Amino acid sequence: MGWLETVFLQPSNLHVTAKLDTGAKTSSLHAGHVEHFNKNGDPWVRFSFIPGGDKKSLVIERPLVRKAVIKERLSRSSTRDVVKLSICKNGRDYETEFTLNDRSNFNYPILLGRSFLADVALVDSSATFLFKAENDACADKAKLSKQGNNGQ
Repeated sequence: MGWLETVFLQPSNLHVTAKLDTGAKTSSLHAGHVEHFNKNGDPWVRFSFIPGGDKKSLVIERPLVRKAVIKERLSRSSTRDVVKLSICKNGRDYETEFTLNDRSNFNYPILLGRSFLADVALVDSSATFLFKAENDACADKAKLSKQGNNGQ
């Protein structure tokens, strides 16, 4: 895969540009309005995924998997909530952990780190969009989902 690829966030099948980053261990997702709550006695989070561009934000609820300590520039560190989400790429669904983070200062709302990439892809850092979204079987799933939602 190239250092930029289109992925489809499940279950809505929203297509989003993701940056593939072999320097990051955990994947990250642009999240806003993070709320913590309990569901059946377990910790959950509700957040807005902000895909950027003219796409509307999407409210997502997921169990809180853990808290991760993230090393940042200048030797600082921060703690982030971690949830599991599924993405579709090249016709396959993958579940992986994402830290929830304000990525408004970044160009891409999703960063895919080594924990996702390890068994999925080799990254060609000189290329982008080696797998075109319109040729991805995930795009076909999105079309079928929209048709089903429209009663067709």
